[in-house]
Amino acid sequence: MTSFFTSHGVEISESDIKHSVIDMFQQRITAYESFVDANPDFANIKETEEAWLLQDNIYMGDALRFSFSNEFSEMELESEYGYSIADLMATGMLITSIHHVGIDPLRNKVGRSEEEVGIELGMMAMKFELIKEHIPMGDDFKDRLEQVFTNYMKQRNQAESDYIIRQRQDPFVRNKNRYAVDWDEKYVYSLIEQIKSSLTSNNVGATLYKNLATTYELYKQKVEENSIDGLSRYHDLKQTWNPDVFLEKWNIEQYIKDWNQFIAQFPVENEADHYLINGTNLAIDVKV
Repeated sequence: MTSFFTSHGVEISESDIKHSVIDMFQQRITAYESFVDANPDFANIKETEEAWLLQDNIYMGDALRFSFSNEFSEMELESEYGYSIADLMATGMLITSIHHVGIDPLRNKVGRSEEEVGIELGMMAMKFELIKEHIPMGDDFKDRLEQVFTNYMKQRNQAESDYIIRQRQDPFVRNKNRYAVDWDEKYVYSLIEQIKSSLTSNNVGATLYKNLATTYELYKQKVEENSIDGLSRYHDLKQTWNPDVFLEKWNIEQYIKDWNQFIAQFPVENEADHYLINGTNLAIDVKV
């Protein structure tokens, strides 16, 4: 976990993180033990026909977690070493989201268009906004995680800019015109804000779908207007979003699926329908 912070320009103590996890784990054990002492029949099956389940460790473990959470649903753990369970949960969710991008051979590649990266980072920014809103982190830790995410977006943009410069300088790249235009970071951030603004809508899912479709149409238009010697990132034979090119399958529909999966697992309680993109809206034409 600490390498995640340091790789994005934020220093934290590995020892404090480790001891916080151990401390909160022990707190949870102590809380369970106290609960069992006070509620020896927490599963409500003693002296019933289901009493044989007392010997089933899996069943009793599930029953204990269920009974405990019903009574202590708002229990918050915080360690003397400086981190709370909410801090670690929020970090884990952000790491998971970034990791899913990092291991995908299409989403982590450079040489993509501003629209592709704008949607990628825009949806990541939406996830992070929900994490900040719904996970009760400490203010200091939230600021650190905010800096991590800010640096992550800068690094993604810088990687694309550096790629263009390398291609211009590479003596083996024959057509330099394909890399003649600098990476437009300002434009990418405008797309990020447009995607992220979906969260302010009365129907987040529908607005997000509309913003995704609009951004993709901008991309399609540039591809269609691009000449054979035009920019590489808009060339019709190098489209990450075209499912017919090199059998690449990552496209807008996958972004929608990824978002809906995130919401399905996110603790928004009775608000999921507000954030989900309706499955009937998946008819975006992903071919140029």
